[in-house]
Amino acid sequence: MVISADEWWSPSRLGLIGVWIDQNSDVVLCILAASFLIAAALSRTLRPGSRARRRTWTLLRTATLQDKHDSRDPLAQIDAVSRCAFESVPLLNREEARLLPLLETTVREAGDGHRLMVQTSLGELIRPSQTHGTTEDRRRGFASINSKRLDFAIINRFGYLVLAIEYQGSGHFQTQSFMRDAVKREALRKTGIAMLEIPTRFTPDAVRASVLDIVGTAALGEPGPQVSRRAGPASGNRQA
Repeated sequence: MVISADEWWSPSRLGLIGVWIDQNSDVVLCILAASFLIAAALSRTLRPGSRARRRTWTLLRTATLQDKHDSRDPLAQIDAVSRCAFESVPLLNREEARLLPLLETTVREAGDGHRLMVQTSLGELIRPSQTHGTTEDRRRGFASINSKRLDFAIINRFGYLVLAIEYQGSGHFQTQSFMRDAVKREALRKTGIAMLEIPTRFTPDAVRASVLDIVGTAALGEPGPQVSRRAGPASGNRQA
């Protein structure tokens, strides 16, 4: 049976449709929402530049997922660690390890309670002074040094840094390494702490003399003004 348009839209039939919609409002809302989403998707697909927008959405969605797994969150850290296997690695590379026995012997010779530290975070040894700069300046300054490490550090018996030692190995003059050392050098200069830079081909006597000279003149307690210097040539067996 064919129903004409007039019969379809008759008041009685519209009344029945209204009753059905009222009784099935949840179904109607779901149908309307699905229709809207399909129409929006088709519109983005047909619109010029939609592919670029989809890529942007993918990047944003990825960033959101990364934010949910912030590495600063201890739970996220536990999750990340649980997904990995770990292995022990040397604290010093082969070039730096050549210096360790020499520096240990020299620090013992200096005496007076000095200690040698290895691969120490710079942020554990110095910090921005509360008397200079704004809070934001100090926050940014500390963030700039906190991730930096000293190859070797000599502290006095009160725990204050008196000498930073950097070994300028074969990779030193790479751009990133050079700039990291520049940051450390400037922060130490402003703190008044000497930084001894040891070249690849050093002489043990020159290193020993430089360390004893700086450590011997450094005042106990809070550090005093010092300068950055290099271990110069001296008599003794040259290290290849």
